[in-house]
Amino acid sequence: MKHELKIEVANIVTSLELDDSSLLQQLRETFSEFESNKLAEINLKINLVNNLEAQEFFPLGLSFSGEEVIIRADEFFGRMDLSKRKGEVDLLPPYAKGSLANFLRNIYNILITREGGLILHAAGIVKDNRAYIFFGPSQSGKSTVAQLSKDYIILSDDLIVIKRINGSCKVFGTPYWDRLKESQGKRGVFEIAGLFKLVKDNKTCLKRLPYSQGLAEVLTLPGIPKEHQPIAKLLSISSLLIREAPCYELHFLPNKSLWRCIEEELANWKTMGVKNVY
Repeated sequence: MKHELKIEVANIVTSLELDDSSLLQQLRETFSEFESNKLAEINLKINLVNNLEAQEFFPLGLSFSGEEVIIRADEFFGRMDLSKRKGEVDLLPPYAKGSLANFLRNIYNILITREGGLILHAAGIVKDNRAYIFFGPSQSGKSTVAQLSKDYIILSDDLIVIKRINGSCKVFGTPYWDRLKESQGKRGVFEIAGLFKLVKDNKTCLKRLPYSQGLAEVLTLPGIPKEHQPIAKLLSISSLLIREAPCYELHFLPNKSLWRCIEEELANWKTMGVKNVY
């Protein structure tokens, strides 16, 4: 019996078609915040297989063949025709849920950047209906900030999406693609209050970053082969983001004093009527 589950991430709806009802239930639980009833743009057929021997001549990792993207890992093999918006993925049953999430993360990465969006390794926290973006390399404190912000909406503590909507930048939450935690990311689109590069320190303070440094910090080149990276689009959205929202280096202690510091600084920024003009 065929089953269908539609998920929506950053306004892109994907239809997942599969036979296995047990896997369907697992996916419903994993992507419950992102389930959608909208018309799907992407159609993906999911197969549970006993082995991946037939795909061993493909290289491991992500590659392109014209408009077809091919992703091979030890636990799955998938391909997607980006022009037809159709694809298929073979999964080994013991790793099916995590493998599918991994494949989808890569496909959304490609689609979002092609549309002129930006994916940031960042925690997105929504307070008073505005999003605060905390970014930095692994172990910089994104998950710590999320733990300190449980009173607010946590869009993600790992990956968030920036897209241009009606001429300005908005932030979208994403699922917890790789780790598939018990908790989930949140679906939604929000205005951006500010961006904060995390630096662990023995004090909490903010340092406003000039345009050039802020741009260098947030400009992210996705894990896509170099010849397929939409550099001009990534530069355009990153530049707009830094011009619209204040960007800071946030030195912080792992306590809630970081929110007091942020609120005071942004209140001053608003009072002075400062615009990001460089």
